[in-house]
Amino acid sequence: RGKGALKTGEKTAKSEEKQQRRDANQQDNEDLEKVLKELAAMQASEAVAGEVVVPPPSPRANSSLTLHPSGNDLLVFGGEHFDGKKCRFYSDLFRYSIKRNEWRLVSAKQSPPPRSSHQAVAVPSGGGSVFLFGGEFSSANQTQFYHYRDLWCLDLSTWKWEQVEAKNGPSARSGHRMVHCRDQLLLFGGFFDNLREVKYYNDAYVFDLHFYQWHRLPTEAGAPVPQPRSGCCLVADGPAGAVYLYGGYYKKKVVMQQFDSHKDKADVSELSETGVEFRDTWRLDLFADSASNTRPGTWTQLKKSGHPPSSRSGCSMLLHRNRLVVFGGVHDEDTPDGDGLVSQFYDDIHTYSLDTGRWHAVTVERAKLKQAAAGGGSE
Repeated sequence: RGKGALKTGEKTAKSEEKQQRRDANQQDNEDLEKVLKELAAMQASEAVAGEVVVPPPSPRANSSLTLHPSGNDLLVFGGEHFDGKKCRFYSDLFRYSIKRNEWRLVSAKQSPPPRSSHQAVAVPSGGGSVFLFGGEFSSANQTQFYHYRDLWCLDLSTWKWEQVEAKNGPSARSGHRMVHCRDQLLLFGGFFDNLREVKYYNDAYVFDLHFYQWHRLPTEAGAPVPQPRSGCCLVADGPAGAVYLYGGYYKKKVVMQQFDSHKDKADVSELSETGVEFRDTWRLDLFADSASNTRPGTWTQLKKSGHPPSSRSGCSMLLHRNRLVVFGGVHDEDTPDGDGLVSQFYDDIHTYSLDTGRWHAVTVERAKLKQAAAGGGSE
């Protein structure tokens, strides 16, 4: 009876702790939602719809950069900037003309609230649009965090935003990835972190661009799937109806022993977190293929040989002539005290052949400067 009472007490304590955490999370959300409503009201009253030529966007991280379906413009939305004391989030939309080398600020009466680590994907049909999902926001001192689960659509013919109301979508998250494949948007992974609990995801959701409906992509029980992660690379192969995934990052909990001669071992262990960077490559088939007996939602891990990138996350990737091209990224290591990070950033290029399953490191030669005039020297 004594052991039973002890277990009951432990369960009760854990239940109360979970409830306290849920209450605190709800309070944080209510506090930040109030701030975001005030910002939205201020924007609606002050914003003047239109475009104006401006200098390049201010320094920021974790904004979205999207190629206009015309191929002539780049669109930058949101992002964050930390000055060492306070963090500021943005909700501005910039349009960069590649031909004119010109930045324009595009303003609208209604737009998504400020955020970073969201995803924005261009869709060429119907005059062109950009779909934006999720992301995060925090208080200036980063003691409270809010994660979005909203979906927005920017009409590229009118430059007007509209929030899309669609049920059964992904949970609130940031650091996820989203791509356009045929008549669908595919969203994968991401994380939720409000300083009290951390969750990483490996779920995949499809948004139907015809019916404006979300559904979770089913996978067979026991079938291979990528581990939960954020900050991975995701590209679509429309003609093949497939999506390719590389790398990513997540934090796992590990048991740390704090040695104390006056205490029993069971009383001195505590959980800590350590970062893990993935180096795996996957293919996701979104549509059925009777010839290969492939079902929608089938993940296949691709073989790795050659010279793959070193451990990293946050790199970029594109598909070119049946090759995945990976650029840059960052490798983080915890400091000995566990309170900081030492980061190494990369500017190298690697390619992965989808035909041979082999990685190659690419050596880039700098183009020689052209002579300004015949007989003239280069600068």
